[in-house]
Amino acid sequence: MKGLVVAGASALGGLASLLALASSASAEERWDCTFTTPYLPHGALVHVAIRIDGDGLDWVLDPVDIPELKIHGGPTVFHHRVLVNNEVGIVAVSARAEIDKDVGPVVASETVVIDRRTGALRTGIVEPNGVHEATAGTCHLD
Repeated sequence: MKGLVVAGASALGGLASLLALASSASAEERWDCTFTTPYLPHGALVHVAIRIDGDGLDWVLDPVDIPELKIHGGPTVFHHRVLVNNEVGIVAVSARAEIDKDVGPVVASETVVIDRRTGALRTGIVEPNGVHEATAGTCHLD
């Protein structure tokens, strides 16, 4: 009987640990970031808020007008799926394989990486025609 109580207590402790892990992993995290991009004049800084909730990362771009990227107004939200989120860093990806009414076939993925130790931010795009660095900047927890 004593063994069952200990096992039960141990199982309850394990369950409590799992619940604590689940709740901390799903807590929303917010980052405040600035970056440069080759799509804007040299030196122009852009602000973005990054929200991470569970396996989703939302890249919330302040109102902006970038005709080359067909981005007007705002805020604009881009959704990514978090692949890694640990004490070292964050890696999230979005992907498209579709026919865009303005540009035709689009097959691409975008990766967002944040180094938690330094706050370094990078994004890049992979397409059949090449790999493109999209942004470089810094972030801090909000």
